[in-house]
Amino acid sequence: MTPPDEAMADWEARLWQLQTGTWSGKVTTRAVDGALIDEYDVVTDVAVDLAANRYAQRVVTMRGGRAEARTFTAHWEGRDLVVRSPRFTARARAAAARVIVLTGRSADGSSETVETITLLTDHTRARTVQHIEAGRLRAVTVVSNEQRQSPLPGIDLAGEPLPQRGPAL
Repeated sequence: MTPPDEAMADWEARLWQLQTGTWSGKVTTRAVDGALIDEYDVVTDVAVDLAANRYAQRVVTMRGGRAEARTFTAHWEGRDLVVRSPRFTARARAAAARVIVLTGRSADGSSETVETITLLTDHTRARTVQHIEAGRLRAVTVVSNEQRQSPLPGIDLAGEPLPQRGPAL
């Protein structure tokens, strides 16, 4: 298999590298009729090393003074980032100079997601997630104007928190 840094065009590699760091934003999920389902703050750490074919992400959600962290690691198969976890599988690819598209499926096959991550500037991005169940759109999640707090992630490539960088849980 061709390593990702050799399989990707320069613009693709740059887009993935620009995801690296600590991002923060507000997540809002609404049903298709517009009803609010959930809203919370989030901090997302992303570590990328294309040459080593390694990716790690930690998502810390904060609701009512309580923090919950989820971490996963992934690798590239050519140009596609491949995620396999006990809860879901997903594939992501740089689709345009500023856009990554991710498609995922729950482990039990009951739900799918389609996410777009749009890099608005080198320090701001917007994410939208379509939640699909039984072939029907059920909800949409938006993380608008997510801000990069640091170009350095708070995790290592194994997804482990770095003591000097990780948010307190």
